[in-house]
Amino acid sequence: MKKKTLWRMLGILLAFGLSVAGCENTADPLSSNATLTSVKVAGVTATLAEPNSDWLTASENPGKVYLSITQMENAAVVATKGEGGQTVFYSNAKPGVMPYFGAEATLSFASRDFLFVEVYSANQDKYLIYAIQVIKTTPTITDISLAGRSATGGRLESGIPIPQFGTGVGTPGASWNDSAIVTGEIWFGASQAATAIPLVITTEDPATPYKIAVGPGTTEPSFAESEGTITPTDGSFLYIKAESLDAATPDPAYYKIKLVQKNDNRALTSVKIGTQTMGLGAMGTHSYPGSEAYGNYSNGAELAAANAGIWNWTDISGLNGVAIEVEAFNPALTFTFGQGINARDYAIDFQPLPTDKKVNLKVGAWIGIEVVSEIGEKGWYKFQVEDKSVVTGIGIGSNSAVPGKMTVTPGTFGTTVAGTPGGLGITGVLTGANAVTVTAPGLINPIFEARIGSTGAMPAAWNAVVLPSDIDTSVKSVNDVADSNVVWIRISADNLGPVHYYTVSVLDSSIPPSITALNIGGTPSYVGVTGGVNVVLSSLGTPNADPDSAIAGAITLATVTSTNALITPTLGSGTSFRVALTTGSTAPAAESADWKAPGQANPSLTFTDQSYFWIELSRAGQKLYYKVFVTVQPPTEEDAKLESLGIGGILNFTTFSWDPIVVITNLGTPNNNINSVVAGSVTLTTAQAGGDFGQGAFGANATGVIGTPGTGVAVQYAKTTGTPPVTWDDVGVNEAYAPTPIYTYADDDVLWAKCTIGTFTRYYKIVITVPNVPGPLLTSLLIQGDFSDVTYTYGYTATPTLGKPATTTAGITTPGAVTLSATKVTDPVNAGGFYIVGTADATAHYARTSGGAAAPADESEAWVTETYMDFFGQLFAIPPAIAGFTNGDVLWARVKNDEFTTYYKIAVTVE
Repeated sequence: MKKKTLWRMLGILLAFGLSVAGCENTADPLSSNATLTSVKVAGVTATLAEPNSDWLTASENPGKVYLSITQMENAAVVATKGEGGQTVFYSNAKPGVMPYFGAEATLSFASRDFLFVEVYSANQDKYLIYAIQVIKTTPTITDISLAGRSATGGRLESGIPIPQFGTGVGTPGASWNDSAIVTGEIWFGASQAATAIPLVITTEDPATPYKIAVGPGTTEPSFAESEGTITPTDGSFLYIKAESLDAATPDPAYYKIKLVQKNDNRALTSVKIGTQTMGLGAMGTHSYPGSEAYGNYSNGAELAAANAGIWNWTDISGLNGVAIEVEAFNPALTFTFGQGINARDYAIDFQPLPTDKKVNLKVGAWIGIEVVSEIGEKGWYKFQVEDKSVVTGIGIGSNSAVPGKMTVTPGTFGTTVAGTPGGLGITGVLTGANAVTVTAPGLINPIFEARIGSTGAMPAAWNAVVLPSDIDTSVKSVNDVADSNVVWIRISADNLGPVHYYTVSVLDSSIPPSITALNIGGTPSYVGVTGGVNVVLSSLGTPNADPDSAIAGAITLATVTSTNALITPTLGSGTSFRVALTTGSTAPAAESADWKAPGQANPSLTFTDQSYFWIELSRAGQKLYYKVFVTVQPPTEEDAKLESLGIGGILNFTTFSWDPIVVITNLGTPNNNINSVVAGSVTLTTAQAGGDFGQGAFGANATGVIGTPGTGVAVQYAKTTGTPPVTWDDVGVNEAYAPTPIYTYADDDVLWAKCTIGTFTRYYKIVITVPNVPGPLLTSLLIQGDFSDVTYTYGYTATPTLGKPATTTAGITTPGAVTLSATKVTDPVNAGGFYIVGTADATAHYARTSGGAAAPADESEAWVTETYMDFFGQLFAIPPAIAGFTNGDVLWARVKNDEFTTYYKIAVTVE
């Protein structure tokens, strides 16, 4: 007996043990009835659908029960058994979530939750699962919003609180003019009047249907389906009719919301700081108007969107008692003022201006003005107090006169660590304790901080050192600086404003450049280099500082690898490289254009036979050269091949390439003579043959051919009704951004592929089958041997041809075929039978008949399908097994959904 069967029996025995322990069994122990008579939830009788042994299948066509909001809490579930002695378990679950059954029969639900009832027969030989969807009968609207403004507020979007823009949705009534209605209110801006703006209605149950109308509030409105927008006018009313989900007792709730127009102009006309009129720049707006959470922003996104003006200062005393005057178009506009260390890194605490409008500005500060319209929308203007915290020099070591400890240009500063472009690399032998020298003229009480770590791994803490305020240059010890370190430097004036960041890369010139791996002809991917030839480094020869003195190595490349080959090295820390090709054995001059510069990512070269390949490695002023003799082998006929072939196409946003929707697994056997090709095959649905893959904009021309040729292979395609093509279509991309060429297919059409490399050409032939049946299809089928618990693979696989299906077994005119190994059929390992693994549009069943006999009747138990094993709460699919294959047998396949059944006939040869 197979291990899977043992596990299944163990699960049944455990279930049987639980049921015997917890329930009295008075029924005939031979009874296999696992059906229920009825189920009541909170006293309400549910409609029951057909049960299934699979919970997911049962939930696809569930029963229903309609409950009020009070009935859904702690609802008592009472199941009436179809026969005594049955064992019943219960579970509640969200849609699509696996249930976990137990004996507890008092459960709580939200609308659209599922109640699952699991029933075991008296003899524990059969179990079924009923799925019942619980639906709330009371329609409730929880919120409405116009252009993203909520009438109720109090919720978060992307972690940012949304304020209230109205008085709420009010209280509904039983009719549009019910006196019990409490009218809600929501605001919109004057700039949005008489224009279509987004309307969002949020219901307690997302499935609640509703209709809307806009009216004056004095006449009965005409309700219609919502189109997602509304054209508001001041003082009009929005009516919402929310309908009950229970069609038997339609009990609509009517809401009435007043639409109120507000002034939303936020533009300023002028800002004066002291005696200087500012350039306003652009107003910044936040994605969520009205947010109050300034203190939590890490990058000052509201102010960063505005263009900063500059307010100059010359003397710290000139920053006290500075008057700020603001003028705006909108007299109802209000504004507040704030200042901070940096508009990107620090929060600005906005406060109303004092009565005299005079404030004390901080050194190097950013000034922000927040404007608030009558509707509550906010905008921001920002201005910068010009600072002088610019570092003009950075050095490693006590001074530049010490050998190996050199002064460097600091490079361009950044306003964030991520924005720092970095300084120049430092060369020299670095030993002992090192220090950082900073020259920063004009700073007032400067703060200097540094971090030292490896590339890409900035330490968590800054090492803060206060520089004396009376000198422009100071030397402060930080940590030992070692090879391949990066020094991060942060400096500010009086720890107030703007903070500047610098980075300096450190290299030790006593460490030579190095290469640890080299790939030629590979294709760079997001996870590394694919394809190509990984060169054995020992074949590169012995390097030398003089290129012509290098001892030559040797490599051999195939033609398919050598053309436009990408050069992808793996270099030692701090090493850069250049590459070149020559026909002679003399290296190119250092300034020659033959060298591909190190700044070029993955340079490409086209190698020729008997050429020389040069590699230049550089690090901290040192250079090493490799000299390699190259032999290029010509292509062979075997190189003219397809790696894969498919039909359809959908854009893969991970790899930015087209993936086939139908993969052709049977490519047949190619041949250099088009009339000698052994044909492959593929079966398409009628929709697939016409390009209807349901892929939206990307599927408009989804019948494109997607092939993956071998490296360096040119491929062309053609479609005919059977005879070899006269003309061929090239591969390309059309204006609709779908793969080409574009074909539609009929039954018995042939798709051809022509692969060419060098002087060699091979052809592929794929016969297209488009079954003329209305029902579901079997898209693939495998016959597999026993499953190995060691390798987790099937020990033997045979792939049948499917032939052409029909709606009856007698109507099959073109059967498929499969050949099985007699050795594998008689192998004791496969004594339990071969697994039948199919991929189908619906549920697939399989049967075997001997000697070509007709298929078993539909109700026969000879038909088998996949089962599921519940192993510690996880379902595992087990394919059906069929034993006893002999020569001349027939394997039957049946694919069945609620409307149609499709049959396949596969002749079995055992040899």
